[in-house]
Amino acid sequence: CNVLVGNAAGTCFITSSHILFHTQLVPIIGGDKVHLFSIKDVELTINPPSKAMLSPLPASISLTTSISRSKVTREEVYHFIPSIGARRFAKFLEVVRDVLVENPDTLKLTERGGLIYMYDEPK
Repeated sequence: CNVLVGNAAGTCFITSSHILFHTQLVPIIGGDKVHLFSIKDVELTINPPSKAMLSPLPASISLTTSISRSKVTREEVYHFIPSIGARRFAKFLEVVRDVLVENPDTLKLTERGGLIYMYDEPK
């Protein structure tokens, strides 16, 4: 999906184990920036929408990671606004993370390789 990172527009790509951000710093001159994060290593925090009258912005997302072995202290490593909405983006990433951390032996797959369900009983 498209994202807004500060004043730069970009694109977010999600794979089965990574989140990749590709942003253009200055569209006319050029200058791209790429950030890659492991889905396992980051947590999403949804920030409320801006209430400023002059430049109201929708809800944004902060990616945080733990900075010590105890996962109590977290540091923000990236901040962006997804075009599909913060809650929808966070829910999608939660599903991708659940499939990533699930034991492959417990995932139920069809003969063609598609995921049927990942819990004990099909819904």
